[in-house]
Amino acid sequence: MTAQATAAGSNTAFVAAGDLVGASAYDSAFAHDEPTIDLLSKMGLLVSSVGNHEFDMGITELLRKATSTSCYSGSGAVIGSNTCVVDGAFPGASFQYLAANVTYNSTGPTPGANPLPATFIKTFPGANGAPGAKIGFIGAVLSGTPNEVSGAGISTLSFGDEAAAINTQAAALKAQGVNAVVVLIHQGGTTTSTIYGDTTCPGFSGAIAPIVANLNNNVDVVVSGHTHTDYVCKLPNAAGKSVLVTQSGYYGQGLTSINLTFNNSGSVQSASAINTPVVNDTSTGLPTDVVPLAANSTIKNAVQEYGSLSNVQGAVPIGWIAGPLTIATPPSGCASNCDSGVRDKGLESAAGDFMADAFKATIPGAQIVFVNAGGVRATVSSPTNTYPYNLTYANIATMAPFNNVLVSATMTGAQIKAALEQQWNPTIVAADFAPGNVGEILDVNKEFTYTWDASQPYGSRIIASSMMLNGTPINLSSTYTVGMQAFIAGQIINPTAAAPDGFTAFAGSTNLQYYGIDNQALNAYLTSNTTQANPYVPVQPVAGQFRIHKVVGSTDCGYGSSWVVAGTCANADGH
Repeated sequence: MTAQATAAGSNTAFVAAGDLVGASAYDSAFAHDEPTIDLLSKMGLLVSSVGNHEFDMGITELLRKATSTSCYSGSGAVIGSNTCVVDGAFPGASFQYLAANVTYNSTGPTPGANPLPATFIKTFPGANGAPGAKIGFIGAVLSGTPNEVSGAGISTLSFGDEAAAINTQAAALKAQGVNAVVVLIHQGGTTTSTIYGDTTCPGFSGAIAPIVANLNNNVDVVVSGHTHTDYVCKLPNAAGKSVLVTQSGYYGQGLTSINLTFNNSGSVQSASAINTPVVNDTSTGLPTDVVPLAANSTIKNAVQEYGSLSNVQGAVPIGWIAGPLTIATPPSGCASNCDSGVRDKGLESAAGDFMADAFKATIPGAQIVFVNAGGVRATVSSPTNTYPYNLTYANIATMAPFNNVLVSATMTGAQIKAALEQQWNPTIVAADFAPGNVGEILDVNKEFTYTWDASQPYGSRIIASSMMLNGTPINLSSTYTVGMQAFIAGQIINPTAAAPDGFTAFAGSTNLQYYGIDNQALNAYLTSNTTQANPYVPVQPVAGQFRIHKVVGSTDCGYGSSWVVAGTCANADGH
């Protein structure tokens, strides 16, 4: 669709607001997202902000993809297999990534400097070959990015205030004579609209609003992201001026067309936008008056080539499961509030519990393992619903795409309880989770169980006497070896870092130890512990299988229950 949108003439540009790579589909992830970088270049992307997912693998890997043609050289790299997969080469990005509010800290190679450019200027052609409008682009990412990614890969970086960085760069761009300033920022909001393309912007809320409210008059348009919704809004800046703020949706399902016109003095006269759903030749169930877009042959051929290459490695069988490893699905009516309607992070899941079991088998001495629900990305199951099913490498990489390092630490029983209490952290961004002050469930291994009381206030929900390890009560004064992914261990690794997903209770842990990579551990666990005759049996939300038990006072709500209307047993699976 970008080709059709930009075909109107040379006064158009294709731009983006981050999260172009990271946590991606296997046919891109298998080659460290080099396929996505290549395809976006072929599509004519001009410039993009970074998003939090651009930092999933750390700043070094981001810079490789963004600024070089080097093959991946990390652990397990095989040129032609999982990096530089087409003719032994990686073409690199022809577009520019921007990160105005990201700088090196005192431990970085150049403290205070931006690892990526802050701005980009595009001069469009005018009449009779003369220069036309000069547009300045500023890229920024949410300042809370350290809460979203593993701290080890960004330890040399600081993520500053978005509005302050944008205002500084906007003034510099105006001093260079730009006619308009367009901000590309990976941060956003939501509306209450249920209609795609609604320009009335009902009930707008979210973190982008206070950012825009602190911008100066140099900024003309804000292209936003992160919150997986669509809107075309006018929000007030610091001087009360209405600024056009847009977001096209998520997963490439929509495209925002923004139109800027200029007066005789070269200033922006008007700014308008419209969101259009992408209806392509793979769309089904279309009304008779809707004609899908024809595929671009270059892009289609490249997608098919990368798909074929990924199938070779992805088809390798790993191990056997007796049923689907499911993630928790959101309740009816929960769309943008439940991770784009894809999953409910507030519910224990069979996939998350499987990961906890596998990590316990991998981490020496681990007694309890925590898996943050945000790191469990997809259900994996037999495509024919036939079991036992031989899980593939692609299945595992789709469920756990982050290549997160596994760690262990020593925690007291009291610290473990405190961490569990933070599952309902009300400070976590509400747009990412189900209603009812539900934050993010920590899936746990089968040896560890506990009960929580939904009638109690945040901070007092875990029933201490119910915390059991192999059937023995947890002693709040004793110490235990706890395993987890490095993501939620962020404050153990770096005590001055922000707490990923709000889990500050891990900060006081001691004796940090590093082990293998999460998806490699899942592969090894399946290979070593399953056969067709003895597959892994996924847990189900019944007593004795799921590990998390919910009550409301004296009312037993069952197992696997977390999504709540405060003080009731209501949740997604009916308990």
